[in-house]
Formats: sequence, C-alpha cells, structure tokens
Amino acid sequence: MNEWTRYLHLLGRALIGIIFLWGGVAKAISFDATTAYIAQAGLPFPSLACTAAVLFEGVAGILFLIGYQIRITSIALAIYCMITALVFHRNLANPLQYANFVKNFLILGGLLAFAHNSAGFLSVEERLQRKPNSRSV
Repeated sequence: MNEWTRYLHLLGRALIGIIFLWGGVAKAISFDATTAYIAQAGLPFPSLACTAAVLFEGVAGILFLIGYQIRITSIALAIYCMITALVFHRNLANPLQYANFVKNFLILGGLLAFAHNSAGFLSVEERLQRKPNSRSV
C-alpha cells in the first residue's frame, strides 16, 4: 500500500459517517416534518420512529466517523439503508424517490466494503489494536 492510500479509508469513513450524522441532525431539526413523513409512510408510532432514527443515525454516524466497532456499525447502517430505501423510497416512478432509492443502495455498498475490511487509518480500532509501546507515523 502506498503511503497516501491509507488516507482513503479515512476519507471514505468521513464521507459516509457525515451523511448519517447530518441525517440525524437534520431529522432532529425538522422533527415534526420528519414525523409527518414517517406517518405518511404508514409506520406505527411515528414520533417514536423519528426519535429512534435521530438517535440511531447520530450515534452510528459518530461511531462510523471515529472508526469504532466498524463492522457492527457498517452492517447495522447497511440494514438501515436497505429498510429505509424499501419503506420510504419505493415510488420509483418519482425521480426524487428513485434517486434516493439508488443513493441508499450505493451507500449500502460502501458500508459492506467497510464491514469486510477495517476502519483503517486514524480510527479508534486502529489505536486499540496497536501495541502500547508502538508508534505510528
């Protein structure tokens, strides 16, 4: 691996993590509108579902961003992406819904790659796996 390629994991982790972290923040900011959207999709207990989505996206986004428990977090986020695509973006005749459906599955692909690999450079996992007296450049 070239010296600069180790930063690719960090960049990928940051880009995906920020998507979920911002998604949680955006849902919290527009809680009433998000709750109405969830109710429109026919899910029971829309306020509870919105609260769960805010917490899940926020916590999982942070865990992914810092690279902690990356395999479990990646798999959980991948399942979440699949469910949200199938529940909220199933009207594929609508161009916006189609774009969101495809986006969710593209993110899911990146998440599965992280589930297979590791968190990579500058992650909590990398830090925990290092020996106490070893140094990283």
